[in-house]
Amino acid sequence: MSATELLERPETGNEAPETPADEKKKSRFIKGYVIYVIVMLAIIVAGLTFLWDRMDVYERSRPARAVEAWFAENTPADWKQLLLDEGFEPAYVEGLDLSAPEYYKRLGVYTDETPVYNISFSSRRPMLTAQLKKGESLGFGSHRWALDSVGAVDSGFTVYAPDGAKVLLNGVPVGADCFVQRDAQKLTLSVFEENRTDIHGLTKYVLNRSFTADGVTVVDAEGNELAPSYSADNACYYAPLTTTCRIIVPLGAAVTVNGVALSGENAAAETTAVQSDEFKIFEGIEGFLPFSWETAYRTTWTVEDLVAAPEVAAAMPDGTALTAETADGVWDFPTPSAATPDDALKSELHDYIMEVFDAHMAYLGNRDDNLAANYSRFSKYLVPGSEAQTQAMGAQISLVWYHDMDTRPNAELKEVLRYAPDCFTARVEFADGSLREGQIYHNIYIFVRYGDGWRVVRIVNE
Repeated sequence: MSATELLERPETGNEAPETPADEKKKSRFIKGYVIYVIVMLAIIVAGLTFLWDRMDVYERSRPARAVEAWFAENTPADWKQLLLDEGFEPAYVEGLDLSAPEYYKRLGVYTDETPVYNISFSSRRPMLTAQLKKGESLGFGSHRWALDSVGAVDSGFTVYAPDGAKVLLNGVPVGADCFVQRDAQKLTLSVFEENRTDIHGLTKYVLNRSFTADGVTVVDAEGNELAPSYSADNACYYAPLTTTCRIIVPLGAAVTVNGVALSGENAAAETTAVQSDEFKIFEGIEGFLPFSWETAYRTTWTVEDLVAAPEVAAAMPDGTALTAETADGVWDFPTPSAATPDDALKSELHDYIMEVFDAHMAYLGNRDDNLAANYSRFSKYLVPGSEAQTQAMGAQISLVWYHDMDTRPNAELKEVLRYAPDCFTARVEFADGSLREGQIYHNIYIFVRYGDGWRVVRIVNE
């Protein structure tokens, strides 16, 4: 075998030579593979093109793009004019760097359906808000955004003025639309204001679009200009200071001023003895009363340098709140009555009390000209030896009556006050046209327990 034949011999020695059919089959495979590659490349190119278009649409549909486009249209002069048109103070606007405005989402307001942005200048608090609206369609269910509206942000600059004063901004009176009730800046003139968030006696104004006190003037009711007595961050207080506040309460009562409890450490106190007017109707008949009373003591607190009209409250040791009579810087809290209204006793003794009243009227007017009978009936309701009986006996002896008196007037039992288990007073209201037409009278009967019943020791006419 020649060398050439050896080289052309198949390695296996078993394979058949390629036929024309094999070559044709191989050619078809190559063509199919090329077509597959071309199709896949076309799909990839189409997918990338589609993705690119979607990304472009997404970028153009971002709300921030609309804000940036709007920013690009405005010059510092445009921003200045916009701020002035929105009512911002010219002096404040002049101090701003308007060349690099900043924007960011307005939290709590911004939504995907209604984008709202805050706009600030010179890295200060936001001054404007921009709201967007849907614009032209971009396909794929997306759309551009367009500027819908621009508004000013409430600066929150607060002015506290005395009730009745007038607040002016650049000479123009501030209207009711600028009055906003919100949490106040704290005023820390003294311990009595340091924990407060609002101030009684001061009207609070929040001046929109005003970030400083420049241009703010406050005048009192007479037109006199007031000077701010205190300034805090973003707030001014035009609060006249009171020189003295006097608070008079029963001994032992707890007192608070603007929520701060008074003590010897923050206020001056003086205790004095006083005679309560409530017990004057009992003077001179102490021997017939089953109770006694002690001299009342009152404490006068003196507090200085309080802002405007302070809130003063007082309560007895048992928690009973007291009501003050206020005048000229004095809060006078009267001592609670020692008597207790007793409606049950009033209902129980109503008819009896009115019998006493009827007997009294019959005796005073000598009803039916029967002196003995009238005196006998009346005296059985009186404590022997009491002031009431002594006066009745004196009238009988001296034959002193009220001639032509209406002895059966229209009468009504008013309050019944119990001072002790065995003592109470009853007020009877009546009108006696024969004495003075249209005049209303009151008799107060002081009852004490006598034996198994009740009798009168004194009658007070009012």
